[in-house]
Amino acid sequence: MSTVITFLLFGPLACCLVEAGSKLAITVNKTRFYIGNERFFLSGANTAWVNYGADFGNNQYEQSRQEFLYLLSNISDAGGNSMRTWVHVDGHTSPHFNSTGYVIGLDKDGTFLADFGRYLDDARARNILVFATLWNGAVVNPQNGSLLEGLITDESKLQSYIDHALIPWVTAVKNHPAMGGWEIINEMEGLLITGERSHEPCFDTRFLVGSTAGFAGERNHLKDLLRFLNWQTDAIRSVDPQALVTSGSWRQWSQSGALGGRNLYSDHCLLKAGGRPQGTLTFYSTHVYAILDLFFWPDAAFKHVMTDYELDKPLVLAEFSQAGGARMTITDQFLWAYQKGYSGAWSWQSVSSGGASDTLKTQVKGIHSLKGSNNQTQGGRIAIHIQKTKSSWFVSRLLQWMISWFG
Repeated sequence: MSTVITFLLFGPLACCLVEAGSKLAITVNKTRFYIGNERFFLSGANTAWVNYGADFGNNQYEQSRQEFLYLLSNISDAGGNSMRTWVHVDGHTSPHFNSTGYVIGLDKDGTFLADFGRYLDDARARNILVFATLWNGAVVNPQNGSLLEGLITDESKLQSYIDHALIPWVTAVKNHPAMGGWEIINEMEGLLITGERSHEPCFDTRFLVGSTAGFAGERNHLKDLLRFLNWQTDAIRSVDPQALVTSGSWRQWSQSGALGGRNLYSDHCLLKAGGRPQGTLTFYSTHVYAILDLFFWPDAAFKHVMTDYELDKPLVLAEFSQAGGARMTITDQFLWAYQKGYSGAWSWQSVSSGGASDTLKTQVKGIHSLKGSNNQTQGGRIAIHIQKTKSSWFVSRLLQWMISWFG
């Protein structure tokens, strides 16, 4: 009888439930992304925040949604396919911490998954993949810095975040067609203590003296930060083995040993620090800004083709701008990324806030310069099609639960 009831109630919706689970299979082969047999290039912008660190959870997406919709539509209309969005930042609204700094949930009011799921639905309707950046190492808020600090330095607190927030979040969204991937922390180098000597090269930061690393206040040992990356990456990939995971470096000096620096984000260093076997990145990402808007660092991506770095994974240019581009135009920046072996380009940033940010109009111009491109000898395919369902993803998840309950 329950089977009959289930069919009568939900049988007509079976097609939508199947479609709601459809997702582009983006794979990695050496230093390139692929969809099927086609090379694939991530093109879009940062929408790092509408309200800094307060866009998701505690019903906050409702306050930010109209601006997100406007920005998503602009990026999509320009031919973009992806967006990088910051989420927890420093933890001041999500996740939910108790009084001793342990994480007990994703947010206080319990709306985080619904908020973020609605954002993914909005992105999906515009053929945009979302890459969620969990934390920010570039700025330390004196009022909230201790929350993130606790996760970096205290293994039990970090595990509480993984158990009570990260794993439930990844589990909920891993099959959403608009969930593009994950970034653990933006510019961890801002927090690094430089000049530390170690017999293990992965933890030795003497090569960073004078590089501007530590610019947010030298607070954390490199080993702690690399464990922070390893454990969270392992958690994500344990739930979703196909997940795309990265962590954005402030420049290539700390992400390649080919030009005199060192690749702190290598599999070897992450495993050495954290020991969790799935805690290695699936692609690299870096930021490219000129010094005082006058000239680029010698290791900057706009001075090199991707192969110069001798990396073993795709490399995305995850932040750059014409305003911080040493007189290099936004269209030239996007074209450089596409033509010189990189796997993606995200301009900074669509709400035109934060240092060296371009206007939305400027960024749209850059994204539009690659619209419809599909040169398989260069960056590859850009256009994607992910909107296939008549019902929202969260409605379909509810229906799936009801089917299992009644069945």
